[in-house]
Amino acid sequence: MNALFLEDLLMVHPDRHGGNFKIEAKDGKVLGVKGIDNDSAFGERTDINTMFNENGGLPEQMHIDRAMADKIRSVKPEQLDLVFSDLLTKAEIDAMKSRFATMSKYIDEMEKQNMLVDQWNEETARQQLMQAKGIRYSATEKGGNSYYQGMLLRMNNKLKDRDTGYR
Repeated sequence: MNALFLEDLLMVHPDRHGGNFKIEAKDGKVLGVKGIDNDSAFGERTDINTMFNENGGLPEQMHIDRAMADKIRSVKPEQLDLVFSDLLTKAEIDAMKSRFATMSKYIDEMEKQNMLVDQWNEETARQQLMQAKGIRYSATEKGGNSYYQGMLLRMNNKLKDRDTGYR
């Protein structure tokens, strides 16, 4: 779910809710999460720190899958030009370059705080849920839940509803 959250920030996807992601599970084990309904993604916004109704963007702390972090940090601006030049305007591509740069700096900071995860386990899942429930999470100035916090809670509720064995 954290990787999907990062992708949503990079794509400026403001419409991630419990109805537009799928959880793949087998025998009580979560195998993956897939985002669907991405038609409102992209655009010219660059400030991912205030995206999504001003309810935070990047959380103060967030465990990040090391493989995902490495993929994001490996993207070169010229690659975005090549891949998206037929799909997006120059302004949208430039905004995406800015979002990738911001995300790379954020990932570097999370790495310094030992928040990159080589392998997810019960402890990292527990820590994520604690953040989602407001423990060790700094709320926004308006005191509301963050977009990230909401995503984690929606995932937890969806998992409980499907009785995957994950709690």
